[in-house]
Order: sequence, then structure tokens, then C-alpha cells
Amino acid sequence: MDLRDEIVAAYADDAVYAGIVAYLRAPSDETLGALSRNTRN
Repeated sequence: MDLRDEIVAAYADDAVYAGIVAYLRAPSDETLGALSRNTRN
């Protein structure tokens, strides 16, 4: 498993970090909108 996959797996159980990882993997208005306001700022 490469480092990127290890990071994703480590944060998969934490909804906030999972959302951040999802945004970083596919930046779009939709994935950004899925993040909480505090996370977006």
C-alpha cells in the first residue's frame, strides 16, 4: 500500500477528514459543498 492509500485508510473512519480527502482527490463545487462551513474556511 502506498502512502496516499495509507493516509486515506487512516482517515476513513473520521467523517471530517474523509470529506477533506474526498475534496482533495476530486476538487469540485460538489465535494467542497459537502464539507462543513468550518472545514471550508
